[in-house]
Amino acid sequence: MTSPDSPSFTPSHSLRWVWLGAAVAATVFLLWFYRPFDWRAVGARVAEAQPGWIVAAVVANLLILVFWALLWLQLLPDAVHVGWNRMWEVTALAVAGMNTLPFMGGHALGLGLLAKRGGAGLEVAAAVMALDQLCEGLTKVLLVLLAMTVAPMPDWMRRAVWVIGAAMLPLLVVLTWLSRRPAAPGPLARWAGHFEILRHPHRWLGGLGLNLATKLAEAAGIWAVQRACGVELPLASVLAVLAAVNVATMISFSPGNLGVYEAAAVAVYTLFGVPVEQAVALALVQHACLLAALVAPGYGLTAWRALGRTPA
Repeated sequence: MTSPDSPSFTPSHSLRWVWLGAAVAATVFLLWFYRPFDWRAVGARVAEAQPGWIVAAVVANLLILVFWALLWLQLLPDAVHVGWNRMWEVTALAVAGMNTLPFMGGHALGLGLLAKRGGAGLEVAAAVMALDQLCEGLTKVLLVLLAMTVAPMPDWMRRAVWVIGAAMLPLLVVLTWLSRRPAAPGPLARWAGHFEILRHPHRWLGGLGLNLATKLAEAAGIWAVQRACGVELPLASVLAVLAAVNVATMISFSPGNLGVYEAAAVAVYTLFGVPVEQAVALALVQHACLLAALVAPGYGLTAWRALGRTPA
């Protein structure tokens, strides 16, 4: 018998076909995108990766979960308290879902986990998720702008920054306006009341700083993978790859962003003169280290709870 508050990754029957279709589409995309590559050369490059640096890359990416949990704690209203252990669990499970479920399924999972498992309630959880996405969008705009100043970037990245900025800045204005409205009856007013962090600039900047810290941890993982594969590139390449993969995976069209992540990374690495087979190897190892760090803890918690559950 399943406990009501036990987190689960079991999707509804209607969504299974959507996710299965997305997985098939991702596989087809991978086969099409990588069809001209010399896979023996790619495999040889991957096999040459130094294990010590691979471990360092996974550890760096694990810090993303720590900073993400701290961010969600920062975004909570003062009247709502969630303990560190519970928030870590909620975040680990949510991030695992975000990196395996396509079409925003992981974000919906995170909303439900924070509301129920975290005990924050649906309105507070929805406010935290909205603020989280606002922080994420603004940070990605900053990443792309910085990358454009120090490194060659694909044309689609230059267009993307204007699209993201055009979406994020009005959202910031609207949420700030809602947070400063006088209290009024109704669900919208109650929801807006949970945006209190926007009324405190130092707390809001702290939230942006924690979101930026997740990107710095991811950047450290990318740099470690470059070292593992013996590729000597300027630090600007780390920023450029980080910006590219973050923008390309803003909406998860495939489980784990398979194919999309690799295509974005390869596009940037080739701009830095990396041979295609080496670029593919870098992208594959880089994505594997990221997924190992972001997915394994959540599914490990799920397995631990399942094994430790006593029969009703």
